[in-house]
Amino acid sequence: MSKQAPAPARAEDDIDYYELFGLEPNATAEQIRHAYRAAAKRHHPDAGGTPEAMDLLNEAYAVLGDPLKRHEYDTERRLEAERRRAKIAPAPEAEMTYFDMTARMQAELFRQQADLLNAQRAAWARQSAATTLSNTLMWLCLSLVLGFLLRAELTRQLAWVWFLLNAGLLAATGFGITGILWPDLRLELLDLSFKRRLLPSRRWWKRTLIVICAATAISAAIVISALVMPS
Repeated sequence: MSKQAPAPARAEDDIDYYELFGLEPNATAEQIRHAYRAAAKRHHPDAGGTPEAMDLLNEAYAVLGDPLKRHEYDTERRLEAERRRAKIAPAPEAEMTYFDMTARMQAELFRQQADLLNAQRAAWARQSAATTLSNTLMWLCLSLVLGFLLRAELTRQLAWVWFLLNAGLLAATGFGITGILWPDLRLELLDLSFKRRLLPSRRWWKRTLIVICAATAISAAIVISALVMPS
């Protein structure tokens, strides 16, 4: 049974939507709807009411008539009642609604999870790059040792093969070093399918071009020095 609703009065800090409709906080949705219609008939401007009163009634019904908004309002209403009983001034954090606090906690949790995932991905990229670097260095050293030991037997064709082999190994070494220094570049190739992109970024191409040019130049210098060095 609903009570007779008082005439609406705009007092931003003291409005209780349930008291505005003469209802108890446990009122059903049907009771809220009937109370709103009855109050709207009494306080409609055509019936002698004011536009401000109707605006307040519409505002109250927009909250109590929506289950999610009503749940949020009830939570904030209980918190405010507890603050008044404890005579504690509302702090900025305490003024947040239940959904605001929940959203903030979820956002913070997602941020922490994203930071942890990024750290794990970076660690994996560095470990993978270190493995690549150690393997390529081993093969590069073997190639250089054999090339210098057999430089007297190098023909033009074999020199070209040795040049390409050294260039490839040096490029792989460069990619291993850049993967350790900039793991995000190594992960970028893995993320292309998730980002729905066909090509990596310009920064990736720039680093790759630098590595390839440096590897080619160093490999050419090694081959030329081996050819001109007396056996």
